[in-house]
Amino acid sequence: MTLIVDGVIHHLDSDISHKLASKTYLSISKKVIGYTYNAVSGSIASGRVADISPSMDRDRVTETAVPKLDNLIGMKIDTIFFPGKEDMDFLFISAKNWLVLKEYALFPEEYSMRIELNTLVVKHKKYKLYSKGTVVYKA
Repeated sequence: MTLIVDGVIHHLDSDISHKLASKTYLSISKKVIGYTYNAVSGSIASGRVADISPSMDRDRVTETAVPKLDNLIGMKIDTIFFPGKEDMDFLFISAKNWLVLKEYALFPEEYSMRIELNTLVVKHKKYKLYSKGTVVYKA
């Protein structure tokens, strides 16, 4: 089964201390990965892109001639886990994946992404995420 994370793409202005991480991320509740799988900073959650669309919270998206976003559906994606403060953690999109996504003019705060994550690597140990069911987290 899988973990589905659905939320707005955000951008962090400060430095990221992990060489594989971009500065773009999705927020996720601590209970979903951090507490359940004892994830530590730098853990890698992998899966695929299920959907990308303009964020419903925005009145207007920057006008661009965007190629069909359908081309990105099914793309393999890696995210790098970082623990946050209070009740939220962060899944930073890998720098390698962001190189592709940014060329489609996916401006942070203007687009939402739905990703299906299947595996998590924590300290060289690989876990199947929610192998007996599907968890959907909508930020």
